[in-house]
Amino acid sequence: MSRLFRSRPNSAKQPGSPQKPISKSPQSEGGSHHSKQQPETFASTNVNGANSSPLPQPPPPARLNPGMPNPLTHKNSGGMPGTRSELDESTSALKCPEISYSELGEQKYLGCGEFCNAHQTTFRGQTVAVKTLKEGKRGQMSAVVDLEREMNLMARMDHPNVIRVVAIGRCDDGIPFLCMELLASVLSADLPKPAEDVSFWKRQQAIKRWPLSRAVHVALGVAQALDYCHNHFSRRYRVFHRDLKPNNIGFRTDGSVVLFDFGVCRLWDRGANGGNEQPNERRPMTGMTGSLRYMAPEVALEQPYNNKAEVFSFASILWEMASHAKPFNWMDAQLYLDHACRRGVRPQLPKKWPTELTTLITQCWSPLPEARPGFEEIVPRLIELQPVVSKAK
Repeated sequence: MSRLFRSRPNSAKQPGSPQKPISKSPQSEGGSHHSKQQPETFASTNVNGANSSPLPQPPPPARLNPGMPNPLTHKNSGGMPGTRSELDESTSALKCPEISYSELGEQKYLGCGEFCNAHQTTFRGQTVAVKTLKEGKRGQMSAVVDLEREMNLMARMDHPNVIRVVAIGRCDDGIPFLCMELLASVLSADLPKPAEDVSFWKRQQAIKRWPLSRAVHVALGVAQALDYCHNHFSRRYRVFHRDLKPNNIGFRTDGSVVLFDFGVCRLWDRGANGGNEQPNERRPMTGMTGSLRYMAPEVALEQPYNNKAEVFSFASILWEMASHAKPFNWMDAQLYLDHACRRGVRPQLPKKWPTELTTLITQCWSPLPEARPGFEEIVPRLIELQPVVSKAK
């Protein structure tokens, strides 16, 4: 998949590759949540999905290559804790049990991403999704360490708007796996489709299901999840998701909003009691990480960044839910870099929207990260905005 849409940290660049327009949304940005090609959306597949065909239990995982560091003790130099002990020292205890892979029931294939497969299974009578490395990636140290890191992080997160990890474990050779709750749907599949993809009447019906009040309600759930990640997960670490987009936001059967897929997340060390963090500090981190359509200018231009990069991405998602259109859909990748990132061009904000909403989005889209509000400010503003948009047509 082209890095113009989804880039993983430390992925090799391919100079001279053809530009792809971001006006054409690939499967990774919002196809059906039942699609097998849709990356890392296993947690959003309906439990009763008709396309989930039974598969036999996977074969025993390949052993790590001789001499490869043990992922349980390996430290990653990428600026993020690589071991459980490091997280144990500064975060809460595990929120889920550790289990053996043999405790899982029969599995049904749900989907796959670049590095992982997902299957629907059962654990102690509960239907869950299990995330495992692809067979061809099980001997790749970076993939093992990334999944180990994600497992250790997600097993400690505890917020109603963050995907819940039901259990974690390791195969006999130390390869990690995660069991997570299954969600009813995913935001990218629920939003109105482009006019060229569906009939006029079908699109109008979908638009009616997305008034401003619903857009703000969903945005509030996402903002609360990110406020937790940035400010409350740990006294020492902020969690940066780094791939915010509708494809990574889902819904439970009760309609509650859930943020998931932390596969490219990053921990920001603010030191004991925040002593290592300076106001508006930006640090060198892997650029071009995430999906370009929702990427903050400083990330797309591979400049140092901080938590405010996620505020920019959040604004693009809020605009999409409120306007029923893809953000920056008239731009290809190069135009996005030149006009959105370097010249500050933004999608139009309808005059009929409440001033409080347009002001919030405008501030979140500021080219200056320090001018963007943090989620500790965005959450109360969205709460105050809810009665305003409920009266808007």
